[in-house]
Amino acid sequence: MKIGVYVAGTALIFASCENVQHRAAPTTAAPRTATRTVVEKHHPRVIRVVKDTGFEEQEQNVPPSLMARAPGAVAQDAFAGTARKAAKISISQGPIENEDLATLIAWCQSHDAEMRQHQPPISKAASSVRIPEEERNVSVEGWIHFAKEESDHDYHLIIGTSPNLANASLMNAEISGLPPRSSHSHDSLKGARDSFERICGDVLPQLQGSGYTQLTSVHVHITGSLFYDIDHPAGAVGPTAHRAKSAWEIHPITAIDSLD
Repeated sequence: MKIGVYVAGTALIFASCENVQHRAAPTTAAPRTATRTVVEKHHPRVIRVVKDTGFEEQEQNVPPSLMARAPGAVAQDAFAGTARKAAKISISQGPIENEDLATLIAWCQSHDAEMRQHQPPISKAASSVRIPEEERNVSVEGWIHFAKEESDHDYHLIIGTSPNLANASLMNAEISGLPPRSSHSHDSLKGARDSFERICGDVLPQLQGSGYTQLTSVHVHITGSLFYDIDHPAGAVGPTAHRAKSAWEIHPITAIDSLD
């Protein structure tokens, strides 16, 4: 069968479909391997160690049972604290809220007194779980200024709204010691812990002293659950002159990434 097309008074006759010769498909050259640029991450340096004159988390009086430890994790990573243990090693079920750190800090300060006087009172017991006000996950950008590994095996960070410590509003944020591997939160908390240890690199051993280690500011993105530290009043935790003005924390951190 032939196909005819009439264009401006001129009849064009195409060859029959059977006689159309199909052009061979072009050969495709093997894709060139893209050159991958490896970006060297900035690792913080130690500026000084500042004596901690505030409160310290008390370690358990008795060693955790074998069931309480995270199988496959070294003992030094297992959470060893007591105050509000259940809340500290759990993750809020709330959606992640992208927050400006300065705005979040202002909100925390304005809601500190009501949490301190909460009814019913917030229990300090190890079995104390998250209360409704703590069912929030937040995601913020900020700078780490101080870090310390506590006796309960949490990494305590003091983060700020600016790389300039003198101008920064501060907030406490903690990378929790690990719960048992059977816990739903284990993998997320271990991932955050691993990320922080990669960011800190060679300075990690210096975070294990009795004071807070001041670091060259580390630009980070942090995601975690809001937590109210009923065990310590506002302004009691951290190095002198550089303490957060609220007992609200991001605790535990569930993800941390360097932006440097």
